[in-house]
Amino acid sequence: MFLGLTIFSQTEERPNQIGLSLSAIDFSGPQSNNFTKFENFHGVGRLFYSRYLNNSLNVKADFSAKKVLHPKETEYPDIVDGVYHLEDLYDLGLKIEFKLDNGYIFKSEGVLGPYLTSGFGVNLLGGDETPQDWNTYIPFGLGFNIRPSKKITINLQGEYKLNIDNSFDYTQFSAGLAYNFGNARQKDVPVVDTDKDGIPDDSDECPFAYGIIDFDGCPDTDGDGIGDSRDRCPFDAGKPENKGCPILDKDGDGVPDRSDKCPDLPGNKSLQGCPDSDNDGIADNMDNCPDIAGSIENNGCPIDDSSSKSSFEESSSEVKNVYSIYFKGASDVILPDQTEVLDEVANKVKNSPTYKVKINGYTSAVGNDSRNMDLSLKRAENAWKYLVNKGVDGGKMAIYGFGEYELKYTDPSQQEKNRRVDLVIFE
Repeated sequence: MFLGLTIFSQTEERPNQIGLSLSAIDFSGPQSNNFTKFENFHGVGRLFYSRYLNNSLNVKADFSAKKVLHPKETEYPDIVDGVYHLEDLYDLGLKIEFKLDNGYIFKSEGVLGPYLTSGFGVNLLGGDETPQDWNTYIPFGLGFNIRPSKKITINLQGEYKLNIDNSFDYTQFSAGLAYNFGNARQKDVPVVDTDKDGIPDDSDECPFAYGIIDFDGCPDTDGDGIGDSRDRCPFDAGKPENKGCPILDKDGDGVPDRSDKCPDLPGNKSLQGCPDSDNDGIADNMDNCPDIAGSIENNGCPIDDSSSKSSFEESSSEVKNVYSIYFKGASDVILPDQTEVLDEVANKVKNSPTYKVKINGYTSAVGNDSRNMDLSLKRAENAWKYLVNKGVDGGKMAIYGFGEYELKYTDPSQQEKNRRVDLVIFE
């Protein structure tokens, strides 16, 4: 019997295996039916090569060589009871391994893989006191494979070698390490195309629906240029930016309902889709006096009679100058190097009683359009607060947020120039 310690990760992926073992051979056990006389065990070296055939079978060749303790014969099969002497052994075997972890008996991906082995072998025995003699045998074995990795195998195995001519049976126990290597044999894999659209199922995002390659094998049911597999509304034509769903705008003001603070009333993009009936730069839903022009600091109501007119219509006024300050992405914080521009605006407006300022906030096209609208208003509001702190009358200024709806720069490399506030000074 042979006991080998080898972890077999040998698979179709790595079909070849070569290994070394340390074996112990015993002739005394089969003769005396006592397999525990360890003093009669003798160590030998063993070299083996194995080849993967399929999930159930491997073929293996092994070679062992060294001196062993052999029964002292008078005339075969008579021996001198209990007397053994050293003889040289050269052992060559060719075997088939039947793997029990083939997926039918035990799972194939288990850590421990048992197997049975048998085949045919020859050995050459001889020593100083006996002539060399060739013998044949049939091995019967049981082994266990442990799999720590794909390349290394540890195997525990035992074999009983049954001689079929004039010699003695013996057992062999081994422990060893093996290295698994090589490439799998290439197989012709049939191409499966269930929906017959010319795109194999393994590359088809919609293998059961006829589609085209532009949409990774999927159809475009609503014809919006977005394949059904990536279209959240496959039966309603929509936009890519809305993941294939239609962009709703009930009041028709150009601001999508999802970003429109007043979805049922036509309004201004700069005021998040809300109207400004008195044209004072404050949306009606935030204006305490929606029909009378007022100031931000008075919640949209006039401070005195002179404020009852709309005073922020550039079309009937003369623009004196336009200043710009810039912001970091997704930020409404005024940068220290931008305050010099704001200080210049504050001085001009304070020194010219007829000057007024429109503060227009913008963002780049990066991000959600609704959040960008809020961000643009916040940037304009912070610029307004800065100027008020510098002594500018809040009633002479109005703020607007345009978000990403009026991009001045469309080149992706210039998006940072869209993250700004324009301060329009007019009279």
